[in-house]
Amino acid sequence: MTYVKKLVMKGFKSFARETTMHMDKHVNVIVGPNGSGKSCHYSTLVKLSNGSEIKIGKLIEDQLRKSENIKNLDDGIYVGGDDSIEIISLNKNTGKTENKKISKFKKGMERLFIN
Repeated sequence: MTYVKKLVMKGFKSFARETTMHMDKHVNVIVGPNGSGKSCHYSTLVKLSNGSEIKIGKLIEDQLRKSENIKNLDDGIYVGGDDSIEIISLNKNTGKTENKKISKFKKGMERLFIN
């Protein structure tokens, strides 16, 4: 199976200095500050805390469709989460996975915001 061994960035967004991220062939996770270029495609799979996977686009569209409180932004729209959906997230301090509730669903530059 093909996988990313390392990612080298220099002069990209908030990575002015050269930064190298080494990856494992079983898990590829990219973390970083807001605005550092971590966006994903609508077909990207997200693992929910119950072990199932769903495309991020479907997850966001489902939440937008059932919400009556859509808020407008300069670069898209968003709705708040209702604490019913959790994803498996990487804790950047411990390096371990944990369940996190999604606090917002944003369409425009597709994102999930976790508590």
